[in-house]
Amino acid sequence: MNNFNQRLLSARKMAGLSLQDLADRMDIDITKQALNQYEKGQTTPSSKVIISLSNALGLPVDYFFKKSDVKLENLEFRKKSSLSQKEIEAARFKTMDYLEKYLEIEGLLNVENTFTNPLKKAVVHNEQDIEKHANDLRKAWDLGLDPIPDVIALLEEKRIKVFELEAPDEFSGLSSRTDGIAVIVVNKNVNIVRKRFTALHELAHLVLTFPAGMDDKQKELLCYTFAGAFLFPEEVFKDEFGKKRTSILLNELVLLENYYGISVQAIMRRAHGLQLISDSKFRDYQAWLSKSGNKKKELGTFKGGETPMRFRRLVYKALSEDIITYSKAAAFFGVPQSEFEEELTRVI
Repeated sequence: MNNFNQRLLSARKMAGLSLQDLADRMDIDITKQALNQYEKGQTTPSSKVIISLSNALGLPVDYFFKKSDVKLENLEFRKKSSLSQKEIEAARFKTMDYLEKYLEIEGLLNVENTFTNPLKKAVVHNEQDIEKHANDLRKAWDLGLDPIPDVIALLEEKRIKVFELEAPDEFSGLSSRTDGIAVIVVNKNVNIVRKRFTALHELAHLVLTFPAGMDDKQKELLCYTFAGAFLFPEEVFKDEFGKKRTSILLNELVLLENYYGISVQAIMRRAHGLQLISDSKFRDYQAWLSKSGNKKKELGTFKGGETPMRFRRLVYKALSEDIITYSKAAAFFGVPQSEFEEELTRVI
């Protein structure tokens, strides 16, 4: 039955269900032990069981018989320790499902999908290296020093597959690069400025190389610095912020956030990292941030899209050119065909 057992495992993990949870959802009597045997490939389910599984998991029957060679290797996961293993597994399997669909639609349209890393020889040891490599990447991508209006659109243009995941606040993002296929996943439920920063933090993990033996905490700090340096280059930052500051108003920081799309907190960390404010002044700022109740607030009002669009555009293109059917397009989006067709308008 092909790789039915792996497809069943993937579907259950995506749904965030235990074996018992899945058994309880089904409209037939079945034990978790029987489901476990299906997932291990020890027994073969009947057509009646497969239909019940399809209904319980909200997936078409053919999902369970589809072959897939998708792999997520070199996986970098950004999360808080309170994120459960079940939620981690759900994120991983949802990403694999998304990547599988993405690669399929690219294959149908014969679209080039290999990501080329302009910094493949860039080894990072310290923050000075980060500043250089952030500038090098901007040059390689012909970005100049201007603000980036839409980070996710930029990453998609460079053949990085970006996926927005409905996830709890404890999940920040993840990235993976395997055989030239690069994926970045961000939390759909966070604000735009944080989403931009997270996407670039994940980009750092994709494009930079760290020396053997560097601990994970140091890597995270350097990737954080890279995101800030890419959004707000050092040369421009020093012009805007000033060479040395002993006082600054929140009003000024908010205007910088709104223009460059980088949070007030990230701006202040960047100012401290570039030694434009002293250690004591940065401690004063952190104390103010804690007392003011603004630590988790979005202080600015940056206007931007930051929503992945390329996958949807490819599906619409394949549908309009009759490469795929309406039912296939609806399956790509994971929605009922009737609901999908209602949103479509053909102009020619």
